[in-house]
Amino acid sequence: MTDDQQSMQSVRGSVILCDYLNRMEGGKWLIAGTYNRITVVGPQWQGSLTMFVRMQTEQAGDHLVHVRVMASHLPMTAPPLTSTQLNVRVPNPNLPIDCGIHTPIIRMDCPVPYADLLPGQVAPLRLTIWVEVGGHTLSTAPLELAFVKPPDQPTV
Repeated sequence: MTDDQQSMQSVRGSVILCDYLNRMEGGKWLIAGTYNRITVVGPQWQGSLTMFVRMQTEQAGDHLVHVRVMASHLPMTAPPLTSTQLNVRVPNPNLPIDCGIHTPIIRMDCPVPYADLLPGQVAPLRLTIWVEVGGHTLSTAPLELAFVKPPDQPTV
């Protein structure tokens, strides 16, 4: 086992999906609108994901953070729906490092023919956001896209 592999076994952290993320003066983060489910009215969802990542390693230096968005209905060998990566500098291994990450645009279709959904019926599509540092899993977060056909409007 290389020194880098051995040091990366000591990585820990978390990921939070959110609607809004802003780094304030003094280094604090404003996180708003956390979620793990998006309701989609229509046959397709398009958007990007914003997440707050906190990590701590036991070794100072530059660390590659890799984020993958995977669909649960596809085989594990399938390529990610989208991915992004960034280099994070850890100056002091005794302190956690926080960063904000935005994914590229993702387009997802309803997992069943939308025309076949009954009014009010939900067709869930489960995704997993996978965050790795140095090839080791830091954290995962579930996300459900709930495709729904709106109920019929009563006629007056």
